[in-house]
Amino acid sequence: MKQSYFKKLALVVIASAFCACASKIEKAELPITTNPTDEISQIEKQMQADVQNHVNVLAPDEFKKAASWLQEAKDDVRNNQKQEEIIDDLRYSLAYQQKAQALSQERALGVKSILEARTKALQVGALNYESTQKEIEKLDDKMSRASSNFTKYLTADDQSRLQQGYMSVQVAAVVAGELNGVRAKIKAVGDAGGNDKIPNSMQKAKVDLANAENIIEKNVNDKSQYRSAVNQSKASSVFLVRVWEQTRKNKGISEGVAVELAEKNDTIADLKANLDATQEDISALDEKLENQAATVEIQKAIEEARGKFTPNEAEVFQQGNDLVIRLKTLAFPSGSANLSKSSINVVAKANSVISGLDATKVVVEGHTDSVGNAQYNQKLSEKRAETVANYLKINGSEGADIESVGLGYEKPLASNKNKNGRAQNRRVDIIVTVAQASGPMTSSSSHE
Repeated sequence: MKQSYFKKLALVVIASAFCACASKIEKAELPITTNPTDEISQIEKQMQADVQNHVNVLAPDEFKKAASWLQEAKDDVRNNQKQEEIIDDLRYSLAYQQKAQALSQERALGVKSILEARTKALQVGALNYESTQKEIEKLDDKMSRASSNFTKYLTADDQSRLQQGYMSVQVAAVVAGELNGVRAKIKAVGDAGGNDKIPNSMQKAKVDLANAENIIEKNVNDKSQYRSAVNQSKASSVFLVRVWEQTRKNKGISEGVAVELAEKNDTIADLKANLDATQEDISALDEKLENQAATVEIQKAIEEARGKFTPNEAEVFQQGNDLVIRLKTLAFPSGSANLSKSSINVVAKANSVISGLDATKVVVEGHTDSVGNAQYNQKLSEKRAETVANYLKINGSEGADIESVGLGYEKPLASNKNKNGRAQNRRVDIIVTVAQASGPMTSSSSHE
């Protein structure tokens, strides 16, 4: 419905295009290099916002001219006209849009209460429903015709009627949004013969609908006040349909029997839903307990692994459900991926930790500082990670899928602007995924 509102506006605009062509307004600034398609989209978006801000009713002539020039730009784009001509159209559109916005700000002061009522009507979707859209258009037309001087063209009674009109539209839009589905169900059952065959159920649904409508009207700005009545009305309409379905399935039964059958079906459905919910709760609890057990196991493995390294050699911590061994002092010769003797000892400790775990996957990440170009550091990090991964494969980390990846200087731990930061960034991270379904994880350090 909202789209149809803007389509109608476009038709009015096209009809008044000659006014724009004769315009004397100063064009807005817009570079000739502007992308016409993007700018058209931006102006359209702003015009939709302007409707919400009442610009179309407070400065209707300027608003229509802005829309007219915008339509001209669209036509020129479609007809492959020159860029300069399209941009010129958009300059005029922007100029009128800006003028309309300025005028609307000036004129809004005299009709603030009316505009507040209009805002609330638009916010609850008055343009989304055919009936309320038509009412909005009628009220907007009256506002537009008086926009040049509200004091002159609108009496106090006129202004009061406009305000009340927008307030009524707000109520109607809320009712439509909340209860159109209810109305449709009641009408469908009634049209099929429900008024004669299940009159009591029909009456109950209609009474609950009327009650919800009345409560909305009295509390339109407070959803919490009408939520319960709306829910009751929706429930009554759904039950009405179920009762009607029973009369269709079981020819000749009374309304009372149809109601009993519908209630029994509802009870069965509720029991099934509760059973499903209980099973889901049990599954969620089982998963939570498993995760907690896995966390305890990982924490135990971390404490045991930390005992193998000095603080300068490695850091061991948990990352999600994985165990991470961050090797800090791998002394690779400059520009080389070969392990020194001291570095081999550190990697051997890491290998001992991994061998004592029920590891299913091991990922070795190589990281560098930012000295040198990106391509060089990427290759170097890959080679260093591969060197460590090969050591693990050769020296007994069996049963685990071992991979290596180089990340260059994409994931620094500290600033690369100083020596200490660069030292932290030159590292190898070993990420160990441990099977959670096995018993408690222990590292070999507990037996040493």
